[in-house]
Amino acid sequence: PYMSKEDIFRVLNDIGISRPRLYDMGFSHNNCGGFCCKAGQGHFANLLQKMPERYAYHEKKEEEMRNYLGKSVAILKKQKNNRTYPYSLKQLREDIEKKSDQIDLYDIGGCGCFIEESRCEYIVTYKTSVS
Repeated sequence: PYMSKEDIFRVLNDIGISRPRLYDMGFSHNNCGGFCCKAGQGHFANLLQKMPERYAYHEKKEEEMRNYLGKSVAILKKQKNNRTYPYSLKQLREDIEKKSDQIDLYDIGGCGCFIEESRCEYIVTYKTSVS
């Protein structure tokens, strides 16, 4: 049976294991040191604010990949007029620095990495209602 995140935190606390620090930093999950290939705009905005050096590292790696491939690819996406476009970490950072209101801070990213896709809709709905 699935447990809520708060249930898991209670069990860990009961056996003397501290809550992972990324949750206390406002991340929705404790994966990959704050970087997740399934993360969204809101997640990366939080990473930029809380761990700018880590964000800069991943922004640099994404730019290297874009240059290597010679294509406009990005880990993020942005939608405008019902069309989806690649949205690079560099573009996100620049939009945040300009204080753009076009950043989707509720886009925290995909559901769990270790569950069947059919469970995603339930978990995303659950995260949204709990947050």
